[in-house]
Amino acid sequence: EEKLAAVWQEVLDRDKIGINDNFFEIGGDSIKALQIVSKLSRADLKLQVKDLFTNPSIRHLSKYVKKETKARTSEIVQGHTPLTPVQRSFFAANQKERNHYNQAFMLYRKDGFAEKIVEKVFRKLTEHHDALRMVYQEKNGEIIQHNRGLEDSVFDLYVYDLKTEKNLEETVYQIATNIQKDISISEGKMIKLCVFKTTEGDHLLIAIHHLVVDGVSWRILFEDFEAAYGQALQGKPIELGYKTD
Repeated sequence: EEKLAAVWQEVLDRDKIGINDNFFEIGGDSIKALQIVSKLSRADLKLQVKDLFTNPSIRHLSKYVKKETKARTSEIVQGHTPLTPVQRSFFAANQKERNHYNQAFMLYRKDGFAEKIVEKVFRKLTEHHDALRMVYQEKNGEIIQHNRGLEDSVFDLYVYDLKTEKNLEETVYQIATNIQKDISISEGKMIKLCVFKTTEGDHLLIAIHHLVVDGVSWRILFEDFEAAYGQALQGKPIELGYKTD
């Protein structure tokens, strides 16, 4: 119960959680439920999302939390990977502009981003989250999804010093647009990063093709990025725990 309460407080951003509080009445939703399951998994605790949905209070949910007994692994996953149904529908509906379907976020840090650390962190993230290393080739009318190893570079990192730029917003928009146009699923250019240095701090553009990210995975990536960047900034080894399903 104490572990559940601590995780709920973190995910729901609340100071206090009672064992009789209803998860959905205090701000819980399906995405936050997945985050809770993920955080428990890092502590070697297993919980099914369906059990949280049917038992939305800690008092009733605690008996469904089990110790993780499955062997955990951090090995690199690579090789041929079957397309998921939503990926198949994407390729069926998009015959020409397949590269231009990415999602992007801009992060801000007043103290600036150290590009060497950003590069180090994303090397770790692309090692930890195997799907970020996908490449797509078409053979005889069929799309082949292949998961590469770590020997290939799977992201590009650009740095622009715009401290003397007068039309900052317009310049950032144009650069960001051009960078995202260079995404290529057939060449495995799925991730584009860019640090924009300004007089008021740095902005970090993260653009990834929608074939390998969605709203849920972005939240997990942001959590991992924040943890990894903090560890690297302090000179500590980057440790993200075991890989999740």
